[in-house]
Parts: sequence; C-alpha cells; structure tokens
Amino acid sequence: MSGNLLKPIKNYYIKTSGVKLLPRSGLFIGKIAEYAAKVASGFVPPEEFNTPVLSRPIVEAIRLIGTHLAVPDGDGHYRCTVCGRNGFTKRGLYLHLVRVHRDYIMDAVFQESERIKRFRRAEIRRHYMPRR
Repeated sequence: MSGNLLKPIKNYYIKTSGVKLLPRSGLFIGKIAEYAAKVASGFVPPEEFNTPVLSRPIVEAIRLIGTHLAVPDGDGHYRCTVCGRNGFTKRGLYLHLVRVHRDYIMDAVFQESERIKRFRRAEIRRHYMPRR
C-alpha cells in the first residue's frame, strides 16, 4: 500500500517505490476536462467557477467551453453538442463528457486559453505602447 503513495520532491510527485515521476502540473491538467464538464452539466454555474490552482485564461476558457458543451433538451434533460446524443441527466451528461470527450474538451480549453492570452497581450501592447 505504501508503494502507491505520492510524496512531493521539488516540482515533482514521485511514488514511494521510486518508479514513476509525474509533474505537479500534470495533476491539474487531468482535472480541466472534469471542470468543464461540471460547468456544462450545471453542477457549477459558469460565473461561480473559479480555482486558484489554474491560471486566469484557463479558468475563462473552461467557463466559455463549458457553456457550449451542452444544451438543455427539455424535461430536465441535456443534449451533448459535441456528438449530438441527447436524453442525459446532469450526472449522465457529466459522465459522458468526461469519459467520451475528455481529449476534445482539453484541446478546446487549451486552444481557447491561447486565444485569450494573445488577445490580452495585444490589448496591453495597444494600451501601453501607442504607435508613433
């Protein structure tokens, strides 16, 4: 049992048996799809979602992507906008998104966060470095 415990060593977590190294950032990357699925399924309202662990552009991207992953279908059910399946309850939609579309969601969140970063950099340059 002690072989499965993770101990922090500098910027890495390592199994006590010394076999596997996992970057700390990797622990949170896996959660991104789960956060977006929670927002999409309505467990967490988009405006209330926040986590101090992730950067602000990632949090904004999770909010945006999460609101576009599902559409209420009526009768308290939801439709997945990625594959078009419908008839999901909140919990069913969450599980579907995490199990089936995890990679798609993570890619979409990272692409959106990069777009947000580029937009912010351009705004900062435009505001603080006027053209001559």
